Amino acid sequence: MSSIAQNTEKALNLLSSPFSESKQHRRLLKIYVDGYPDDAFIVNSAVFHEQVSKPFQFKVDVYSEKKHQLDAPDMIGVKAVIVLEDDGEKPRYFHGHISSFTSPQRTTQLSRTQYKMVLSPWLQMYEQVTDCRIFQNAAVMDVIQTLFKDITVAKYDLSSVTDKHYQREFWVQYNETIVNFFNRICQAEGIGYYYTHTKTGHTLHLIDTHRHFQNIKGHNPLKIQPKTAAHLHLTDWGKTNKFVVSRQVQTSYNALSPTQMPSVTATGKGEINSSAIAEALESYRYSEYFNTIEEGNEAAGRANKQSYARLAIWKGKGDYIHLTPGYNFRVTHVPADVVLDDANQDFTLLSSMLTVDQLIHSIDVSFSAVPLGVLVTPTGLTPVISGLQTAVVTGDAKIGTPYTVDSEKLGRVKVQFHWDREGKRDSNTTCWLRVMNPMAGPRHGAHFTPRIGQEVVVAFENGNPDYPFILGALYNGENQPPFIEDHGFRSGFRTATIDAGKDAANATKYNELSFYDKKGQEEIRLRAEKDFNAIIQGNKTQHIMQNDSQTIDQNLDMAIGDNLSIKAGSSIALEASQSISIQVGGSSIEISSGGINIKSSQISINGSVVNIGSIVNLG
Repeated sequence: MSSIAQNTEKALNLLSSPFSESKQHRRLLKIYVDGYPDDAFIVNSAVFHEQVSKPFQFKVDVYSEKKHQLDAPDMIGVKAVIVLEDDGEKPRYFHGHISSFTSPQRTTQLSRTQYKMVLSPWLQMYEQVTDCRIFQNAAVMDVIQTLFKDITVAKYDLSSVTDKHYQREFWVQYNETIVNFFNRICQAEGIGYYYTHTKTGHTLHLIDTHRHFQNIKGHNPLKIQPKTAAHLHLTDWGKTNKFVVSRQVQTSYNALSPTQMPSVTATGKGEINSSAIAEALESYRYSEYFNTIEEGNEAAGRANKQSYARLAIWKGKGDYIHLTPGYNFRVTHVPADVVLDDANQDFTLLSSMLTVDQLIHSIDVSFSAVPLGVLVTPTGLTPVISGLQTAVVTGDAKIGTPYTVDSEKLGRVKVQFHWDREGKRDSNTTCWLRVMNPMAGPRHGAHFTPRIGQEVVVAFENGNPDYPFILGALYNGENQPPFIEDHGFRSGFRTATIDAGKDAANATKYNELSFYDKKGQEEIRLRAEKDFNAIIQGNKTQHIMQNDSQTIDQNLDMAIGDNLSIKAGSSIALEASQSISIQVGGSSIEISSGGINIKSSQISINGSVVNIGSIVNLG
């Protein structure tokens, strides 16, 4: 007698003796829930949904003769395992955490209470856990391990991630769940996953190449044959094709080498090129996620593989209980004289739905598969920051004042976002952010470097949280604007001296260019805290409509290459408290409080009248 026939007979015997039905060891499906006796719950039926790169979901209907007043808080998050054990077959385990629990009305006739449970993976328990985090200078595996580090129930395997994955300067999880962030970074890096189950737990396996998929153990190849009680079988097997474009073209922009915009193309293989229309069409996308041709080729290749994964899907039905997504298999036909086009082709199981009814001993499996070599990755939505945010400039405060500058060759700075609760307000808080200026040309333009402690306005390229840049700065309760004593009449620029010690907070040491605009008192003020240097390559022309007044506390030195011409409409007055000297070659005139000294090899005095005082010493 076949195993199915034997179990059918057992099921009939159990139905005839309902009081012995609670003994799980005699049943096709068993369930064990942590913290409860082995026979606390009895399975009526179950539906098991599994799929590559998606969470599994096990729906199970149970009853209990011992636990009659259970509520969801008693059960949510509790571990449970369902065991499917058909005679002659190795037991199959379905392990998970109870994510949904329904307790309907109690059945009084048989003293049983019916319950419905849904089992989900440990990762899915974090589907509603949102966070805002920044990961710096890390490859995708570093990010994932950091993400899972604080999840105590996490059980995962990274050994099948063997391809090259480039380190990224900046990854941002912004107002999104752990599950969505995990899915989208796996999608971006071409990483898929699947689950395996044991009696005590389930493991998330990450994989970035089909070469690491294993073959289904036992019953391989699967046999297409008529449904009988003596054999496992497939009753349906067919293929569905969909239209996909042939080429994936991507372009990116790298601010560090702006004239070399990398553009890459990936073309489909095999059947993807069989259509003339498909070959004529391409999918063109702009992407921020690569900076070099090498990185772009891999990104376009991953996009092309995901497109190819939708090209052809094989679907089947049967009663194989060990069909597990993420494993490879072949299909054959019985009798062998029936020609099967797919007989020598390897497939990877993409999804499966196993339905088991305990009462009628029914096992039905429907599944989908893709050709070996296709790796389906998860999908996740990248959050979009459509508006502006503010942040505080950070860095290495080597000088230790509120106005310390920490920037690099492009004038970029780092910031601490207000939502970043793990940032330390240092140079490791964010990536380098470019700063918008009115002009930016090769060695010319305008440039102001935001300083540590200043609040800045941040925008995001294409709304992508991974690509922030600074638009400008804002004053706040700690950083007051200059010129407030002028009641809004004065505007302009004032830069505080760096490493100004006690004067830094009040900016009493500074350079300034300001404008006073009150009617009748208009003024331009220019101040240099130390030196003022001006270079004029051509001419300098000044037209002063009224007076010019200069006060020099120490010395005035003038060096004129050719001529000095001074012309006054009325008079010129020169006054010195000690002396005035005029010298041309060896001749000089010196005027002091003690007299006038004229020295020259020849002195000529020409005039129609020459008055000489009473004392004349021509000595």
